[in-house]
Amino acid sequence: MQQKEAENEANPADLSLRTNKLRNLILLQRLGLELPSDDARILDLRRQLHEVTAELDFKKVSYAQVIEKARQQDKALQQQQQQLQQQLLRFEKFIATNTEKTLWANQRAAAEKETLKKKETELKRLNRELQLQELLLQQQQQQLADCSNPQELLFAAAAAQQSSSLLQQSGSPQQQNVTLMELLKRAFLLQQLQQQLRKKTRKSQSAADELRAELQAHRRALEAKTVETNNRLARCQQQLEAAWPQQQKQQESREQQLQSLARTAAQIAKVLLAVESMYRRCAASRPALQHGRAAWLQQKREAAAEMEGEGSAAAAGGGSKSSSSKGSSSKSSSSSSSSSSSSSSGEESALQRKCRYTAALLDAIFNFILDFKEISEILIKKKKNKSNKTLNVALEEQTEGQRGFRVKDKIEFVPTKALARAKETPKAAAAKSAAASTRSSAG
Repeated sequence: MQQKEAENEANPADLSLRTNKLRNLILLQRLGLELPSDDARILDLRRQLHEVTAELDFKKVSYAQVIEKARQQDKALQQQQQQLQQQLLRFEKFIATNTEKTLWANQRAAAEKETLKKKETELKRLNRELQLQELLLQQQQQQLADCSNPQELLFAAAAAQQSSSLLQQSGSPQQQNVTLMELLKRAFLLQQLQQQLRKKTRKSQSAADELRAELQAHRRALEAKTVETNNRLARCQQQLEAAWPQQQKQQESREQQLQSLARTAAQIAKVLLAVESMYRRCAASRPALQHGRAAWLQQKREAAAEMEGEGSAAAAGGGSKSSSSKGSSSKSSSSSSSSSSSSSSGEESALQRKCRYTAALLDAIFNFILDFKEISEILIKKKKNKSNKTLNVALEEQTEGQRGFRVKDKIEFVPTKALARAKETPKAAAAKSAAASTRSSAG
């Protein structure tokens, strides 16, 4: 012992070195006890990774449910839109047939009115001719009444001739005979003319009666046709009034469906923005990984093509306004229905493309997460291998005896639980064992 104390006094530098090494060792052990272990950090990282994967799976399931609901709503909307389109076509066909019938009835009524006007003008002309004939007949009857008795006419003519002969006191008997013969001939001619006039008046009266009867019959037929056309128009008006609320309901239902489709499109757009932001973060964190790159580039190309198409359509729309304004109402209605169907089909195709794009991005994000998990596991394994390496600390001590030799002590870092157990007092260990025995007995 005295020799050892003497050696210690002789080597103060070795003693200070050993004390420094022991202090460093104690400091390292304290740091190992205070800081969390690598296993705890690995477990925490695994827990966080498990939570992220679980949340991603839940979001994927919810997104799949949303997409399925959107598909079902799209199918229902397509079916309802087809039904509405068919009903609209039937209604337009009904309106077109009614318009054709009304046009045909109006044309026929106009033609009948023209024929009626022609017949009325002809009847007026015949009435005027009849009045003229009646005047002529009255004049001829007057003349006939004046010369109804040819003998009196002869006596009058003879008296006139005698008076003229007395006045003139000249003339021959041959001339007197000639005048009498002429008077007789004129009387016979007047009788024949009277008979002919009576026949003509009878014929004209019969023709006028026939024309009056035809005119009355035509007026009755025209009145019946006008009544029938008015009834048809009233029925068509009633049908239109009955179909109008149904069309309004269909229009309201169509607007509601379009609003719901717009809401679903907005929701899908929000989901797409969130997924795109997540994908950008994943791609920015690891640019070497190329998951979903093709879908990303294809979406960019499609967006650029859509922007170019919208610009060209807007430029061509201004020039086509003047030519489109010259079309008929039926063409405009058919074009509006076709444009609405094309716009709805375009919206549905855009929604389907967005859903497919979001699904592709979600698959890419899932692949990113799997790669991140593998990378983190590899890094954790490397770190664990580095931490499990033993730290050899050589403690040089002088042995007993005259020669003296050095012993290398291997000191390994013990896990935190083992160190805590080593630090426990025997009383604490006995208390823990008693508590465990009481729990087992209670169980």
